[in-house]
Amino acid sequence: MTQIKACCESIARSGFGTLQLTDAMLQDYRKIIDGYSAISPATKESFSFIQDTDGFFPLGAEYSSIEGHPDLCERFCYWPVHAPKRLDSEFTRSAFFTAIDSFERHISELAQELMDGICEEFGVASLAPFRLASYMQLCVYGAQTEYGTRQFAQDPHEDGHMLSFIKPNREGLVLVKGASLEPVRLLEGRLRCWRALC
Repeated sequence: MTQIKACCESIARSGFGTLQLTDAMLQDYRKIIDGYSAISPATKESFSFIQDTDGFFPLGAEYSSIEGHPDLCERFCYWPVHAPKRLDSEFTRSAFFTAIDSFERHISELAQELMDGICEEFGVASLAPFRLASYMQLCVYGAQTEYGTRQFAQDPHEDGHMLSFIKPNREGLVLVKGASLEPVRLLEGRLRCWRALC
């Protein structure tokens, strides 16, 4: 059984699955994680398109569930649908952006393959391609000591996406299951995926 098939069966059964990243995706992932700290504040400010929820967002610019309780992270969002509008920016030629674009292309192909497989598990027709209605987001958190009295740097929330992928690079990510918190621990080359429960 292929890993895609196994993941589709797991998602259909439990809502969750785990996949191994390809070597190319893992290389891009490392370039993204390692490259973020080298991006200057001026570049972040110049490549911020809040009206499109695209580009860089400073610490506390978004919130998960309570407006007065912002997420304690910086963000970078990448929407392929907006990419053609950004081509005149020098930043789109940077190693960081190139890795983001490459990773997103790979993950979009994977997402479509997974959704096709999930549809097959439920015996329904495949969905139309949804890449241009999808986006990728990098959340960058500081040290846990910076959270003050808050238990979480991002309030517990429910993702409303059709399909979500997550790849933490350190401890701290938890899933809320009823009244319990389940830490998400993944091997280096793996990512977790889940579907919206309808």
